[in-house]
Amino acid sequence: MNALRQREQQVLAEGREWTRQRLEEQLQLDSISMEMICPESGEELEDARWRDLQLETVAGTVRLKVRHGYSAVLACWICPARLAWGLAPYARMSPELEARVLYTATEVGSYGWSGLALGFGGRSLPRGDQNIGFSSRTRTFAGYCRSLVWRWNR
Repeated sequence: MNALRQREQQVLAEGREWTRQRLEEQLQLDSISMEMICPESGEELEDARWRDLQLETVAGTVRLKVRHGYSAVLACWICPARLAWGLAPYARMSPELEARVLYTATEVGSYGWSGLALGFGGRSLPRGDQNIGFSSRTRTFAGYCRSLVWRWNR
């Protein structure tokens, strides 16, 4: 491989890692400072506990500790960080990565190719099923985009 190309790839990889670490630190600080309040009643959430959250972002995989608490009014567990960041209950993809994957998938025709186009290389791209957690908004929009692409290519 060309020495210049190799050096350029090395520096880009270092920059991506620095960005990922910085994002992880800032999100962790945001998570720590969030109030444990029920969005419906405004009451404090009960039985708060820390849980791991692994999130795929444009910068890479971010691993965080976020708090969950029980809302007696809603009779369910709530994660204030997920609510604040606009994440679906089991979503593992950041909204920015979701938007980029969707846009690229409509351009290249598949989620697999969009992962390659976005530079995921050896890293697997989370799939758009319920287990991994594209939001329902994204699944609906993705279906709409696929139908547009299908009609255009007919």
